[in-house]
Amino acid sequence: METTGIVRRIDELGRIVIPKEIRRTMRLKEGEELEILMGNDELVFKKFSAVKSIEQAAAEITAALSSILGGTAVITDTDAVISAHGALKRELAGAKISERLEAALAERKPKRFTGAEIFAIAGENTENVKEILFSPIIAGGDLYGSVVFLSPRDNVSMDSINLSAKFLENLCV
Repeated sequence: METTGIVRRIDELGRIVIPKEIRRTMRLKEGEELEILMGNDELVFKKFSAVKSIEQAAAEITAALSSILGGTAVITDTDAVISAHGALKRELAGAKISERLEAALAERKPKRFTGAEIFAIAGENTENVKEILFSPIIAGGDLYGSVVFLSPRDNVSMDSINLSAKFLENLCV
């Protein structure tokens, strides 16, 4: 763990202000949940990811989608790839989500990406990707992540992607 050299006091209500530079670096947004871990005279604040807590189910869903639809299936939380399966698994596993995918998350609706948008989401190794299907995971009004499918062919049905997102929504609440 890296030390920042920043010291903060606890106020009378037990609150601590996390400096803006740290919030920006860690991509922490207002209202985001933090997990508090303690031990050996230290407290650790960790970004909470409901999607990460259902990682096994995410792995099974990406494997099924990839097998059935024949491309690369990805499940993300709001920051990074939680599970990936298919041809681009190595490049995408654990990667931070792109700014364009983050913007799609903010829109909170399913979307199909084509053309230059593919590069903005998936990065450099996209020569075999014809389109990207995206469906957000929203449970109880809260945004938890997304199901993304990188398809080697055009006009793949959104049904499987949306159904997978709905299934994960039920696990996140």
